Amino acid sequence: MNRRSFLTAAGVAGATGLAGCVGGDGNGNGNGNGNGGTTGGNGDDDEITVYTNIPFEDIANAYEEAAGVSVNYNILGGPQPVTRYVAEADQEQYGVDVICNNSGVTWQLHDNDIPGELNVDEDTIESVFSLEGMRDAWEDALGDDVGRRTPPAQLLINGTHYNTDLVSDPPVEYTDFLNEQFENNITTQPYIQDVVLQAMEHYHGTETAEQWLIDYDAQGIDYLAGGGTLIESLLGEENMLAPYTNGFYASEPINNGAPIDVVFPRETYYATQTLTKPVNAPNPEGADDFIEWLLSREGQEVIQTLNGGSLPAHEDLDYGNDQVQQRLDERMEAYPDTPLYPSIQDPDEFWEYANRTEELIDVEIL
Repeated sequence: MNRRSFLTAAGVAGATGLAGCVGGDGNGNGNGNGNGGTTGGNGDDDEITVYTNIPFEDIANAYEEAAGVSVNYNILGGPQPVTRYVAEADQEQYGVDVICNNSGVTWQLHDNDIPGELNVDEDTIESVFSLEGMRDAWEDALGDDVGRRTPPAQLLINGTHYNTDLVSDPPVEYTDFLNEQFENNITTQPYIQDVVLQAMEHYHGTETAEQWLIDYDAQGIDYLAGGGTLIESLLGEENMLAPYTNGFYASEPINNGAPIDVVFPRETYYATQTLTKPVNAPNPEGADDFIEWLLSREGQEVIQTLNGGSLPAHEDLDYGNDQVQQRLDERMEAYPDTPLYPSIQDPDEFWEYANRTEELIDVEIL
């Protein structure tokens, strides 16, 4: 059974790195400092420039081999591929052909009229909206043409990573995070707490969600930025749990025999890694070709190998790591009547949940 049928049944100016050069460590911990001299590419047909926040070397190498086109990519931390491009566009600096970023901040691109319409086959686009209700949710938030402007390339299903030397009974219900043993032993990213609130509200209603977030924060959360940083904190035994972290961050440590595992609780939400061709891209045809390739079966199989095994958006592909896929299957079997929650926001929703979250707990969302 492929993943789609299984889950349905279950319910400012900077430097762009040269090809192969990055501004981060490949684990979402980029520092925003590229290795080139000036922002962006020059519009040559034989190269494209990408801002991203995921490991990209394998993608760049595979595309260069397949198409003979060089990919200049810059890995930036967290939401910076979007926030940095928006800042550059405000200064009329248009040096990027493709933005590859978590869908949690995709609304900023749409709010600034940045996404250009893609010249990509519709069947290819449809194949990557692979979960039940996914395309409807994205269109409700960002418009009926979202598939032709910011299609998903990778599914980011947020699980709870934990150090198996320290935790034998990981949390699977939202109240489990409030157990005494986890006090001062939880790490997570601050700027996703608005989405956590939104997902919890979906599952349990406003009053329960808000009180839970207050109690959860009172556990003494160690707020850190970057999924790779969270995993390092677990491996260093500085914390026991890293909730709301993309499942693929467990893959490479598992492959290396590290004491890391992941569980997907009942209240699990997902985002995506989206692809955008800015309307002012210097090489728009090159961007179209690259995006179509990355959404194709060939490109999606490259994504499947990232970071020791990630989850492509393609309807026929699973996690590239069997253990992480098994953990997701276990969650879906345990809660067959509780679908994963699609976390995609329009601008109004973002500001509503960001403001409410910052009023409830002491974190900065944006």
